[in-house]
Amino acid sequence: MGLRLAEGVDVTRYEMLSGTMIDANRISDLCDDGFLSRDGNHRIKVTPKGVPVLNRVIAELVANEA
Repeated sequence: MGLRLAEGVDVTRYEMLSGTMIDANRISDLCDDGFLSRDGNHRIKVTPKGVPVLNRVIAELVANEA
C-alpha cells in the first residue's frame, strides 16, 4: 500500500516486516520500464506512468517465483 503514497516504500523495511524479499531484478525492470523510480538506495516510488497500472506493478513486485 505504501506505493500509493508520495513517499513510496522503503524496501528494506518492507522485507523486514513481511519476511519476504522483493526481487531486485523486478525492481530494476520496473524502473527501466518507467513504472517505478528509486529514491536513495532502499526506497522506491511509483512514477506517473505507473499510477494507472499500479495494481499490476504491485502484483509484479510481490509475485513469487515459480
